[in-house]
Amino acid sequence: MRTVQQLYDDKRDKVIIDIRDKEEYDKETMDSAVQYFWEDMMNDLKMDNISGREKFLNTYSKKVPIYLLCYSGQKSEELEDTLEQMGYEAYSIDGGFVAYLKWKFTEYIKEDENENTKGGRTFSFSAIVVVGNE
Repeated sequence: MRTVQQLYDDKRDKVIIDIRDKEEYDKETMDSAVQYFWEDMMNDLKMDNISGREKFLNTYSKKVPIYLLCYSGQKSEELEDTLEQMGYEAYSIDGGFVAYLKWKFTEYIKEDENENTKGGRTFSFSAIVVVGNE
């Protein structure tokens, strides 16, 4: 298992497989991720599914690490174990797509802060939120 930050720190060639359904993948995914629905992948990797395993082995090299992205990180953990048993260097992304969105937002905030502090000036914004009836 690896964090989103560890994935981005890994400068090697890699494959990112988004195992969420096509609809979720089409809404948003990580840069360069390919979609392979987890149920289809599990089925293709079954020991008795020779053609499915062959298809996978012919598509994905064992020389390149595979990062697996699901919604929460649970389904990708199962696939990580299966791929490791097959000889792949595989990582489930800890926290899944939810963790990716948090990471992406944090990076956006850092970028925004850097923009706001250029030239030695710091800008801050505040808001007052009133909750309840008065």
